[in-house]
Amino acid sequence: MQTFIPREIMLLFSDMSCLLIAVHTIEDIRLMVDNTLGTNEGRVEIKVSGLWGTVCDDRWGYREASVACRHLGFDYGEPLTDAAYGEADVNVPIWIDNVDCQGSEDNLVDCGHHGYGVHNCDHSEDASVICYNVPDGIQLNSITPKPQ
Repeated sequence: MQTFIPREIMLLFSDMSCLLIAVHTIEDIRLMVDNTLGTNEGRVEIKVSGLWGTVCDDRWGYREASVACRHLGFDYGEPLTDAAYGEADVNVPIWIDNVDCQGSEDNLVDCGHHGYGVHNCDHSEDASVICYNVPDGIQLNSITPKPQ
């Protein structure tokens, strides 16, 4: 059984007498379409330690897409895989892989993953979403995810 860590704490040693603890967390999220900013659809990119990077599509399903969309201010989302909105440049980091959301989170930072920068992906696996809002007068009780 593999343990998912919502936030990775890295211990960095600058020399033998000093210990620096750096806590990495998701600072921001955006959607990109062919390397321009998208509005409600696009490749999911997150900002960690001041640097934008992508999310790998391993385990990327309706729960994870809906959390990403809520993080952006939408009600729910549809997952897309295989770099549906284009691959990020080869120099862009892949920040998280095997994202594991329960579906109730409002922010991707609250979902599990293997750690920042830990992945077995390339940019042909960049995760994407289409985000939606529920029309006025309709109540969203739950999203029934398709099997992943």
